[in-house]
Amino acid sequence: MYQKSQFLVLHSIKHKDSTRIIYLLQENGNQITVFGGGFGKKKSDKSAVFYPGNIIEGELLTTVKSDLKKIKDPRIVHHYHHIHDDFIKSAILSFVLEVLHKHINSGEAAYNLFPFVENILEYLESHDQHYANIPVILLIEILHYHGIKPESNPGLFNYKKGAFEVKSFPSDCFSEKNSILFNELLNLPVQESLQKEMNAVNRKALLNDLFQFIRYHVDHSREIYSLDILSSLLS
Repeated sequence: MYQKSQFLVLHSIKHKDSTRIIYLLQENGNQITVFGGGFGKKKSDKSAVFYPGNIIEGELLTTVKSDLKKIKDPRIVHHYHHIHDDFIKSAILSFVLEVLHKHINSGEAAYNLFPFVENILEYLESHDQHYANIPVILLIEILHYHGIKPESNPGLFNYKKGAFEVKSFPSDCFSEKNSILFNELLNLPVQESLQKEMNAVNRKALLNDLFQFIRYHVDHSREIYSLDILSSLLS
């Protein structure tokens, strides 16, 4: 059975000389794994189509007898030229793709996730400034996906309880500065969050705190290797 859809290419692994195992974020917010052929062939090279960060369109082939999926007639819908030409933008894209690949589970649809990601990548592609907040905004959306996004309230944010508290143990909480910043971002629409003034030190500290919060509540949370490179470029 074929199902037409759009996909964000997250990651690919070489299988054989001309084949790849490809990880995609589907339009319904579900991560899927597909088998792709035609890599490295002069007349039908799929490397440009399944390049990480591309948004592609095609027909997803699924069968009852096999878990193996394939994409029929894949074509590029969006290739972000300006992102790949800029070191910092490229690092942000790598971070976004790695976080999605490692946090979005197969079989768990999240229908608002794909348009959210598409929106922030379009923003990253088209803006020359005010894009450094994208990693923070993405992590807040990942909190929503995991069902641990807190309600906005006064006080320090207790990452163990997942809530803002007026009275709490400081060792279990974000700093006062990060708690205030986190609380403000929870109340802002995405476009305003992207343009929220944040210096590099505060942004890095909040990113680290958000990862600590995720690791505490999400089992088998995997390390994000692109974080160190991203932090050094945004400092």
